[in-house]
Amino acid sequence: MPHYLIEFAVTSRRGPGTISVSVEAHSGAFAVIESVRGLTEHPDEKNTFPPKLDQDEAVVMGRKDLLQSIMRRRGQRHRPVIEKAVRVDLFHYPYWVYYYERRQGLLDVKVLDAVTGEPGRPRTRAGVLSALVQAGETGSPPLEKRA
Repeated sequence: MPHYLIEFAVTSRRGPGTISVSVEAHSGAFAVIESVRGLTEHPDEKNTFPPKLDQDEAVVMGRKDLLQSIMRRRGQRHRPVIEKAVRVDLFHYPYWVYYYERRQGLLDVKVLDAVTGEPGRPRTRAGVLSALVQAGETGSPPLEKRA
């Protein structure tokens, strides 16, 4: 799944710094990224989806969600002030997606984080489903079928 890695310049009482966030490029799922090593590697192009959100939309969403995250923190002393986006990169994050027939004629989908093995969150699942629908509409889904 495509994600935007956005690095925001911030200032606080501790001085200037940066905070890196991830915005998933289909549903807008947000996460603060602690370590960016290994995230911007080039994936296998045939097994990836194109982004639905453009870079500017992702920056706006990332800024808004980062501000909400900062405001939820306890204490007032070291809250950073977001200044501007200094860097935006596109990276792809792996998920395992499988579907099965729950009952006659009803399909269900499970999404697992391929790095941690944890179940996907609702927004991540919505993003994966959006990417699958978009790929199906264009007629070129990057899917590997397994029996």
